[in-house]
Amino acid sequence: MISVQTLAIYDTEISSSIPPEIGLCSELRNLYLHMNKLKGPIPHELGKLQKLTSLLLWGNSLTGTILPELSNCSMLVVFDLSANELSGQIPRELGKLTVLEELHLSENLLTGPIPPELSNCTSHSDSA
Repeated sequence: MISVQTLAIYDTEISSSIPPEIGLCSELRNLYLHMNKLKGPIPHELGKLQKLTSLLLWGNSLTGTILPELSNCSMLVVFDLSANELSGQIPRELGKLTVLEELHLSENLLTGPIPPELSNCTSHSDSA
């Protein structure tokens, strides 16, 4: 088990994908990988980070869809995937993030309606 609680690598122009091994950081509370050149899909393993409170992946070149598994991160308060190249619909499962205060999804290629399940979040700012 890796006991890192905060991983902050931002504004460094890293141009790789997010490694699936990130899911091994079970104590991770804050993941700040914004303003890089990260590409590829969001790894499913991020859904294993149940203690995560802040997930900032904005300002990259991430592709694929927003994973329903991210709803397993039930402690998320700040969730920012804006300014990427994500496509598809916003998963209704994100409504399970009941302590979510900030949800930023703008500047992506998302389609479809905003799921009504997001009203289950105690406070949300969805910029979809």
